[in-house]
Amino acid sequence: MDSRTSQKHTLSPQTPLRPQTRKITIKNLKATPDSVPAAYFQQTKDKLQRAINTILLEGTLTDSLEELYRGVENLVRENKGAELYQMLRLSCQTFVAETMKPNVEKGIVGSVGIGGDGGIRAVECTEGAWGKWTSQLVSPS
Repeated sequence: MDSRTSQKHTLSPQTPLRPQTRKITIKNLKATPDSVPAAYFQQTKDKLQRAINTILLEGTLTDSLEELYRGVENLVRENKGAELYQMLRLSCQTFVAETMKPNVEKGIVGSVGIGGDGGIRAVECTEGAWGKWTSQLVSPS
């Protein structure tokens, strides 16, 4: 009898396990308005422009580096990074063209050619300008 009972037991249909079902609702994401108002962007952009000019002209920053960093971070999170990059790029290009290049050109006049020093002064002037440029970009005052 034991074998019959075990056969019946194994042959009888078993109820499948039913996991608990949950209803999942997918909603469309709502477009959120810009979390950074235009006034904040403009104010931060002005501070950053002032800081860039101060650094390039070897002045003393009035705003803290932490505040400037947070401003950049906030604007980059709001997809304003490209605008900030263009502002920085234009500021650096203008500084090099209007300030550094004329100073280097004045320093190298007469260095190359007849009666010159063989370009030694030109190399020294160019190296000095490069050193100044890199020090300004690395460690603001």
